Amino acid sequence: MKSLTTAPNLPAPPRPTQATAPSATGPERFASLLQRHGAFAVLVALVLVSTFVFPSFGTLDNAQNVAVQASFIAVVALGMTLVIITGGIDLSVGSVFALGGVLAAWASQYGFWAALLLPLVVCGAIGTLNGLLIARAGMAPFIVTLATLLGARGLLLALTHEGATTYLVPRDSAFAELGQGTVGGFGYPVLVALALFAVGGVVLQRTSFGQSLFAVGG
Repeated sequence: MKSLTTAPNLPAPPRPTQATAPSATGPERFASLLQRHGAFAVLVALVLVSTFVFPSFGTLDNAQNVAVQASFIAVVALGMTLVIITGGIDLSVGSVFALGGVLAAWASQYGFWAALLLPLVVCGAIGTLNGLLIARAGMAPFIVTLATLLGARGLLLALTHEGATTYLVPRDSAFAELGQGTVGGFGYPVLVALALFAVGGVVLQRTSFGQSLFAVGG
């Protein structure tokens, strides 16, 4: 009777190891960082050059004035961010912004709330029309917002008689104080823009509505 023998335990063959990518060198890291944050780098360089070339550029007063002027565009950019996240586009924001300014100046003669609410209602209605035509009627955002751009600009020219009429906000009104007043050296428009950005960040990152916007864009 033959005896059964077991095969000797042979060592397992070594597994092939995956080659690790070589670590990026200093110049490569700098180039990658510059590619991701190129716009910010150009902004920093522009500020530094302007500070050395123009003595009044680096002053606190100039920084406050630039912040106030940029705050209005920042609010428009916040709304535009929500649109772009969904993969859409809105060409009418510039004309609608200008129309809102004219409506606010015209309504300021009737009080603070009229100047504040009239542009919000009219410009909000234009935005609602854009949304309905794009989301419900299935029209292209480029075409719809181009049409409302022309419509808002036409209404703006009609209200100002093609630029011949200028509406002035009364200097002693509360609405003028909202645009020109300061708290701790910062203008009210800057504080409003910062508050809206904080709310916008919470809406995008912490609410189901914000996550739905990312899902639509994805």
